[in-house]
Amino acid sequence: MDPKTDKLVRRATMVATITASYFLLTADYGPEPNVLDPVSSWLYFFFFIISIKQ
Repeated sequence: MDPKTDKLVRRATMVATITASYFLLTADYGPEPNVLDPVSSWLYFFFFIISIKQ
């Protein structure tokens, strides 16, 4: 397989896996707290810090 094609396939697979994992982890909780709440809190904080620096 062409190296560029191989790299594209690997990246697409990783994105699809992450997306599917996210939906599987959050699908059953609805508005209830879920396992990704600490991660999303950290991301909000991270993006807030980045926006201050710019």
